[in-house]
Amino acid sequence: MMETGFTNYSISPDTLPRYEQVAIHPIAPLYWYVIVTNVAIVTLVIGSASAFALFAAGLASVGRVALGAWLLFMLAQLLVRRQAFRKRGYALRERDVIYRKGLLATVTTIVPFNRIQHVSINEGVLSRRFGLAQLQLFTAGGSSANMVISGLPKEDAERIKTFIMGNIHPVEKPISVTQSGSEDV
Repeated sequence: MMETGFTNYSISPDTLPRYEQVAIHPIAPLYWYVIVTNVAIVTLVIGSASAFALFAAGLASVGRVALGAWLLFMLAQLLVRRQAFRKRGYALRERDVIYRKGLLATVTTIVPFNRIQHVSINEGVLSRRFGLAQLQLFTAGGSSANMVISGLPKEDAERIKTFIMGNIHPVEKPISVTQSGSEDV
């Protein structure tokens, strides 16, 4: 058998760092207004189109009930989204980024810097109006963003991007040496 020198020692889970103990930074409070505006636009468009269709079909009484039910549904959705918004947050550590979201099921995503290939910042129309941005982290092998943190102040998103990009350790390209001893870069 061939000796590879590879070892894979087992470790105790007790020695692993606890991400639950990291201080999570909340999303910018102004982002709540972006969420509310988006929900209001959807509510108005779908509610108006549905009401118009029902009234045009001669079902005015059904239209009023449906419109009332739709508005109650959207109000309930806003209340749930508000609670979920309060749980959103992120943290930067020495070697990774943590993002937490969710209300009924809390999802915590941890992306190590050494897996990040690309970082981008996006600004939607409403977010830009409030000075907010969205940070997207792309990891190796992914075709879409593996972590998206919406609702960051634009300056914070820029600082975080710069910090992450400064902590990514790119794979160095091997240098080949030609016959004359000069380096081929």
